[in-house]
Amino acid sequence: MQLTVSEYKSYNHLLLNERIRIEILLICGKTQSEIAVAIGRSQSTVSRELKRNQPLKNKVKYNAERAHTRSNESKWNATAKERLSNPLIREYISERIMIGGSPEQIAGRIGVDKP
Repeated sequence: MQLTVSEYKSYNHLLLNERIRIEILLICGKTQSEIAVAIGRSQSTVSRELKRNQPLKNKVKYNAERAHTRSNESKWNATAKERLSNPLIREYISERIMIGGSPEQIAGRIGVDKP
């Protein structure tokens, strides 16, 4: 039974139980398209998941828990970026805030004071 595009769930990240099903179905020798139908996802989702979490050495097979941990770490790292990486700019902004400058004033003056 083939699912149509409209029958697939809207995009959201794979859950741990879906990754476990992928691992089990791979062990059973199922193809990517069979796995996709079984978990109700597109074949490209399954393909990307396997490619993204393929071990460097072929001795180790796809591991659902390792893949889920890597996914969570990736989501965390995507939002954990430092906004003001330049220490001079950070110091300038901190000084201006301490003396009562508004964000608008600081943004307006920074190009003049720190070109």
